[in-house]
Amino acid sequence: MLKYRAALPTFAKGIFVSYTGIETDLIFNRGIDLPGFASYPLLETKEGREMLYGYFARLIDMARKKRVGVLLESLTWVANRDRGAAIGYPEEAIGIIRAGQRFEIPVVIAFTVEKDGRLPIGMPLKEAIECVDDATDGGTAYFLINCAHPDHFSDLLEDAKWIHRLRGVVANASRFSHAELDESEELDEGDPVELGELVGAIFNKFPHFNIAGGCCGTDMRHLRRIIEKAPTALI
Repeated sequence: MLKYRAALPTFAKGIFVSYTGIETDLIFNRGIDLPGFASYPLLETKEGREMLYGYFARLIDMARKKRVGVLLESLTWVANRDRGAAIGYPEEAIGIIRAGQRFEIPVVIAFTVEKDGRLPIGMPLKEAIECVDDATDGGTAYFLINCAHPDHFSDLLEDAKWIHRLRGVVANASRFSHAELDESEELDEGDPVELGELVGAIFNKFPHFNIAGGCCGTDMRHLRRIIEKAPTALI
């Protein structure tokens, strides 16, 4: 039985690791069909829940050995109003936050960006963060960048007020766009060493960042490299 503490890392010192590459691993390495590239329907079956539990258990085990914290993801990738509706589900970011506020549960929103650093709907990251904060009275604990290679967004990160609402990145190993990833028949694992260097550089530039992780194409090799390259002052 896993022991856990239901809390979010805020301004505590130390690195927290997260993994959101479940979908690509299930599809490319395990041959499991995920309609709409969504993993959250797996929660509806015992077999699916056990499979997802295994991912979390392995991540926690690795983090324990590396002596870092863990941030577990909610399985809400592509659980937005448009893509969710195509497979029979509703949901969107502002709604998640409002639900969290209603039940006094802290919520973190991780925005996906494309090669140009904008959200898939074309909105700049800065504008998206400000829009959600305005609509929810700053209801999100903080924000993350998720499912994008550092080359897609690192040059857009600036020392400005909005950047302090970001607390980390969960990066792709692949430089492909999301459209290219959706059409790809092979898993692009990228370079674990290079990815660690690139994420480490971002953390050195923004010392308030303390959540790092991997998404599409990543596995425990990438996560270990990312953790090793995180600023030692935070560990």
